[in-house]
Amino acid sequence: MKYYFKSKSKKYLLATILLLSLCPLLGLTYSSFIFSSDNYRASEMYIGSLMYGIKINDESVSKITVEPGETEVNIEITSLNTVSSFYKLIYKENSNILVEYNEDNDLPSGNISNKRNITIKITNSSSSNIEVEFDIASGYITNTIEQVIIPQGYTEVTGIYIVNDINIVALYVDNEKVDTLDSSTNYELESYTCTNNEVVTWNNDTKAITIKPITEATGCTLYFNRKYTLYEKILADNNNGMSDANIDFSQISSNTNGKGLYYTSDLSLTEDLNGDGTGERVYYYRGAVTNNNVRFGGFCWRIVRTNEDGSVRLRYNGEYSNGTCPVTGTEVKINNTDYYFNEDYDDQKYNEYIWEDGTGESLAKTTIDEWYTSSGLEDYEDQIANVPYCADKSNPTTKSYDETFYGAANRLVDITTQTAKSDAQPTYKCADIEDKHTVSGDSWGGNGKLSKPIGLLTVDEVAYAGGRFYQGDGSSNNSTYYLYTSAYFWTISPFVWYSDLGEVRSFYVVSTGSLIDGCMDVAGGLLPAVSLKAETMVNAEGNGTYTNPYVVES
Repeated sequence: MKYYFKSKSKKYLLATILLLSLCPLLGLTYSSFIFSSDNYRASEMYIGSLMYGIKINDESVSKITVEPGETEVNIEITSLNTVSSFYKLIYKENSNILVEYNEDNDLPSGNISNKRNITIKITNSSSSNIEVEFDIASGYITNTIEQVIIPQGYTEVTGIYIVNDINIVALYVDNEKVDTLDSSTNYELESYTCTNNEVVTWNNDTKAITIKPITEATGCTLYFNRKYTLYEKILADNNNGMSDANIDFSQISSNTNGKGLYYTSDLSLTEDLNGDGTGERVYYYRGAVTNNNVRFGGFCWRIVRTNEDGSVRLRYNGEYSNGTCPVTGTEVKINNTDYYFNEDYDDQKYNEYIWEDGTGESLAKTTIDEWYTSSGLEDYEDQIANVPYCADKSNPTTKSYDETFYGAANRLVDITTQTAKSDAQPTYKCADIEDKHTVSGDSWGGNGKLSKPIGLLTVDEVAYAGGRFYQGDGSSNNSTYYLYTSAYFWTISPFVWYSDLGEVRSFYVVSTGSLIDGCMDVAGGLLPAVSLKAETMVNAEGNGTYTNPYVVES
């Protein structure tokens, strides 16, 4: 299909032909649109020597199917040219389709050198779904935008719609009257009443209210419920947490030493993801809490903490049964089985595999990966975040010729007496990239060695939750903090390397709730940990308790 500038009469035909022969030199737009079947080119339009990319609602497509009524979408136009040009957003004509734009965003025509984001409303006046096809008409800026010709069969987007013109008599969120909706908040339209029984729809992605049919006499009262991400729900249900500045991490959690949701007051102990030299705030549960239960992927989990990117770390907590999740004190394991971390006690090389070093894997990691596949969690992988699991072997300290203690032991344990350190301080930072286990392609700077986005908790995470290293006087026993299971279970954190024995010992939690170090051929529970992405939504009704856990939306 060729697009030409029209001559005013036949007597100018010769002049027109001459003009067209010079078009390539003058830079006038006359070439056709080219659509390739290749996915990469499916939304690119070639106009003479001008080229553009188009996305509809962040998808690289130039067509969208709309239902009867009004649909609001965002169209992103990207200039792929080295020079500025004129553009017009056009769509294929259909008598049942009207396209208008919101003037609060970029305009559907004008000068373009990079990107334009145009919010449009498509009105389908028929009773059936209709496919609407968008294109770009374009020209060089050596001409004028008026000279950009709209090809036959297409219509330029010129009409304006203003959402604020809708007459909303009253607006309620969670049964409280409000003046406006927050554009950064997620809502669900629960019900509405209108003067003439109009139909109201709500688009949470674009925050658009649509009323059909709408007249000057239309007036509606709308009732919304706020929708929460899991991260938002955690903060909302816990009054945004408390500072941990007064927590004594050398002691177990208690009513006076931490019970509830806390946040890290010392940001040197968290990962710095934005590169400003300061770590990001982490929220974590500590002590005898009962409101950190989640149902996800067919299982119950306990919320451990938020990660620095806003994702939320969970620890497996068993099956949902008879309307409740397991309570604290219930023994939960993979298939109710004890596992060795590494079973080959006498194999020095094998015992060096704390998790995975590129040449071999621990038995614990192999078991966790197999469970991840068999449990069906792969079906929910689009909601699982790729975040690090830290098997910290940093800052090795040699106490004697055959004992080398690793990072977490130096933070939490007096390695001389091998009792709890009086100034114990856990951390959420992972010092060495080689110990920061991630699936490839992460944004954390991890090692990319994992095949599945799953791991175990670190001993530091257990210490933040309320655990303490073993003391002979019983002061490290803790049967009330939420990670207590009345059974042994492993962490991912190594404790010490005995070179003369060829033995690595790792941290695990014993039946009293104390932290201790153990030979990796000792049987214990494996309680998997996963993290849910920051945008993960949960139901509004859940409150995190055993009988009413948060439920992750698909």
